[in-house]
Amino acid sequence: MAEYWKVVGGTETGGIVVRVGRDLKSSPFGDRLTTDAIVKEIELAGGRLNYELVKGGGPETGWVSTSISGKELCVKAAAPTEAGGASGGFSDGGAGVLGGGLDGRPAEAPAPNAAVTDPSVAAASVVGGVAEGAQDL
Repeated sequence: MAEYWKVVGGTETGGIVVRVGRDLKSSPFGDRLTTDAIVKEIELAGGRLNYELVKGGGPETGWVSTSISGKELCVKAAAPTEAGGASGGFSDGGAGVLGGGLDGRPAEAPAPNAAVTDPSVAAASVVGGVAEGAQDL
């Protein structure tokens, strides 16, 4: 079963350093792995974690130190849940109230108070938060 980790270090520096390889002398990525990011463990070796990004910002994959000078940079975390909720798991991919797009990406909500330009939709315009004609219902 996969292990998950949460980044707890780097609060003052915008995250923790990510390197291309396990060796501490390997090249660093330009971006840091952001604090509070959730990563999936690929390999753990000698305090170095090879990860795959699940949630948060930073390189999609790389190597980080789990601690430095006795200070924890990453701690084990519960596996994210697909339904989200209190554990801060995955989103539902936008399939919630608005539904998802046909391409699998989240659907975008219309801009508030956006003008309706399609005459076939004009009859469904909203006035004062209630659809016209629905005030009497």
